[in-house]
Amino acid sequence: MPDEFNPIIDQISKEYPAVGRHLRNIRIQRGDKSKFLSGGSIEFFPSWEKFNPNPGQHTIEIYDKKLVGDSLKSAITGDALHLMGGVDPITKTPYDPGFRKMKEAFSQTFTPQQVQMDLRNYNEARKNEGETRSFDDWLDSSRTDAYIRGYLFPDERDEWRKQGIYTPDQTQLLENIKAYLLQNQ
Repeated sequence: MPDEFNPIIDQISKEYPAVGRHLRNIRIQRGDKSKFLSGGSIEFFPSWEKFNPNPGQHTIEIYDKKLVGDSLKSAITGDALHLMGGVDPITKTPYDPGFRKMKEAFSQTFTPQQVQMDLRNYNEARKNEGETRSFDDWLDSSRTDAYIRGYLFPDERDEWRKQGIYTPDQTQLLENIKAYLLQNQ
């Protein structure tokens, strides 16, 4: 892992110990956005994904050179949630069982309006970004994490919270998730 990210990893580990425990299992590097279809400034690749630039190793690739400081720290923390909420495809065990349980509870609260919005976004991703996963796999591996990340670790636009899409029950669950991430166990 390039030394440039060590201070950020140390900061994240201090602030969010539950996230820090997983960051040492993720390679963080700068990357060339033109090699990937996503429109984002950062991307998480699980170790088994075919587009992973480091096959066999979980990777966070940062494409936006202007992403620095607190914005970079927030982006890395948010993308690490993909690993925490994921399930090992070989052993079928969650990488972080506590976080996974909370993520699944959150995903059970989606309103009909949120599901319709998600279906639209999924179909756009299939059409414009080459998305090939089923809707359920996409929802679990990408979209639910986006809901969580958008509330806990928003980017400078803070679109998720500004849209007012979270219900009071979802907001409470997200605050519980935040408390979990702050735990030092």
